[in-house]
Amino acid sequence: MTSTSATAVTAAAPGPAPSVLREHRIPAGGMYEGPRELWRVPEGWADRPYELFGLVPQGRTIGAEIRGLDLSAPLSPAVRDELDRALLEWKVLFFRKQHLSSEAQRAFARHWGELETNPLLATGAPRTWSASTAPRYPRSRTSGTRT
Repeated sequence: MTSTSATAVTAAAPGPAPSVLREHRIPAGGMYEGPRELWRVPEGWADRPYELFGLVPQGRTIGAEIRGLDLSAPLSPAVRDELDRALLEWKVLFFRKQHLSSEAQRAFARHWGELETNPLLATGAPRTWSASTAPRYPRSRTSGTRT
């Protein structure tokens, strides 16, 4: 249960119009949620242009498309560092029209750490996917939904 005191909050991100967020409330238990502010980057962030690839923002605070990179080729340390900065700044990166083998995709992903194995797949499961090799999950007999 929440009290009736509520205030509309706007995002404190640069741009032409602020983003309107849901209201914050003070619950009956007294824990104050506080105002919500959306920031693309933390205070004090040195905003620099990307010099090794093109970057097209997809939203005001999250998401950017990376252009001009071939992810099937090895990344230089400079490109890797710039991609890391873009990921920290935009949180989600899109790479369109990349034709990567499974191994090339894994090699690219390893730039950000060890890969995890999906616990729902059997050991030795195929590394390439098709309609016949994709995992299947049985439907629940009572609800008709997948379990």
